[in-house]
Amino acid sequence: DVIGKRMARLSDSCNRVLSVASVVGREFRLDVLELVSDLQGQERLAALKEASGVGVVEERTSLGTGVTFRFTHAFFRQTLYEEIFAPQRLQLHQDVARALEQVHAARPEEHAAEMAEHFAQSTDRGDLAKALAYSEMAAEQAVAVHAYSEAARLLDQAIKVQQVLDPDDKAKRCDLLLALAEALLPTDEPRRVPDVVAPEALALAEDVGDSERASRACRWALEGLHRSAAGTAWTTPEWRDWSKAADRYAAAESVDRVYADIGLGRAIISGGDLDDGFARLRRALDIARRLDDAEALFSAAFVVLRHGMTARYFADMLPLAWEFADRPTAGVRARTLALVREFTSWHLMAAGERTKGEELLRDIEKLGERSGDKFVVVLWLSYVPILLTIDGRLEEAAAAVKRLADAEELGAPELRANFAQNRGANALFLLGRLDEARALSPDAGYTPGLRALGLAAEGRREEAQRALREPEFVPGDVFGFAMRQLEAALVIEDREAAQELAGELEGFADVPLVIGGVLSSAARLLGGAAVLLGNPAEARAYYAQALEACAKIRFRPEIALTRLHLAELLLDHYPDERDEAIEHLDFAIAEFREMKMRPSLEKSEALRAAQTN
Repeated sequence: DVIGKRMARLSDSCNRVLSVASVVGREFRLDVLELVSDLQGQERLAALKEASGVGVVEERTSLGTGVTFRFTHAFFRQTLYEEIFAPQRLQLHQDVARALEQVHAARPEEHAAEMAEHFAQSTDRGDLAKALAYSEMAAEQAVAVHAYSEAARLLDQAIKVQQVLDPDDKAKRCDLLLALAEALLPTDEPRRVPDVVAPEALALAEDVGDSERASRACRWALEGLHRSAAGTAWTTPEWRDWSKAADRYAAAESVDRVYADIGLGRAIISGGDLDDGFARLRRALDIARRLDDAEALFSAAFVVLRHGMTARYFADMLPLAWEFADRPTAGVRARTLALVREFTSWHLMAAGERTKGEELLRDIEKLGERSGDKFVVVLWLSYVPILLTIDGRLEEAAAAVKRLADAEELGAPELRANFAQNRGANALFLLGRLDEARALSPDAGYTPGLRALGLAAEGRREEAQRALREPEFVPGDVFGFAMRQLEAALVIEDREAAQELAGELEGFADVPLVIGGVLSSAARLLGGAAVLLGNPAEARAYYAQALEACAKIRFRPEIALTRLHLAELLLDHYPDERDEAIEHLDFAIAEFREMKMRPSLEKSEALRAAQTN
């Protein structure tokens, strides 16, 4: 009512000026209004003074832009705009577009979005061509300042204009779709790329017989899949289909071939052929080294480091990790650099280099802040609970997991659920909050390793045994999955599974942790398997290795757990060393109490009470 009463008090001349101003935008410059309004100077100024006096507009003068006015409420502008006769409104848009072009002739790129909006309202082919050109210019400007959603909006507009301007120009439409795909990837809707944008771009590229355009469509589709689901994306039929298409169009010794080999190599690994798939990834890295393209080189390094976290290749990966930890990063996109930082950190932390490894992880946070890339922001948030867990700040880690799971404004729900479950469940298991761990992924449930561990912790032995014998989603994948399954086998005392899984982990006793889907030291679990299989001397040696390895990175929960298990071993098999056992046990109890590790605390206190009795 108040707004309506104010507008009713405006004179005819004031309404005429403001109607034109409403077409310009919520903010409008006086010099633009002068070029469009049909009122003379003094009359126009009097009308603006009147509108300012009743609070419909306000003056916003700033250095270098002349006098600017702003509608004090969006409703004022909306009402005035909607009351203009439609043909007249379209004409005004054209007049405003030309006025803006004249006023901003020196720096059109800074106001390209405004001009594109107005020229797009025209039916004149020349105006539509300008709308298209300015939309593309504005999108480039938006990407340059990391305003990816705005860039996507502008490119959506450009595609609509192009459809009216020249619907038969398939190459141009394909280029606009490829630009749109690239702009969408860092936003909260990367899934739109493989679902909608890339398929149309690929079809158009095929129609015009352009293999380079086709390769780019495949590349952006694969990236969209990865941004949506990360660790599970490359195991899907969609990934295999897009990888095969990329392989079909990529020329030899080209950047396109690098990305095609990356996609196809990962698809082959997901099908169970680790050696052939990894050979493809190594080939991608070799080709990238021969090309002068930093983005392709880092992209290839990421997948080699990631899939090198397997028993077969792990020992060879540390030199590559050190190389890319310190390699210059000019020309590398934020997401690619973040992924390389992630996996170089994995390898360095596994080698006991916590300071450098944590530095690399924290660089991901800075990359997210600088780039605004939603995937990078989510990736960093997934490592907050891991770093807190290593330090034993488990309740803080649990709170960080919840923040990640609830961060709906970041989009990518599948990605967040994947990270929250696989990287956040560790802290919740240690705290004994099993219901919360399970609730991280209520629809899909745990992956087999996590499911086995959760069922074992709940005492559901038979179900845990069945889960232990389910294959993980990728044969021969990160050996951390075997660690997770071995921990479950130890809880339910499944000797057969423990023996088999311990065999997969031989050679990793000096690795203090794997920071992907499990936070544990292989040596502690190998010690537990040795106890279960009746080899106490071997178990004691493994526990000593675990303490030495975990001390390098100050892995607080793991050190406490190892000392508990060592105390149990000494009490059961080395009665003459009871005093040392009690010392380990008391240390563990104090640590469990401070870290609030309820299940381990209850177990260790019961063991301590038994020694007192």
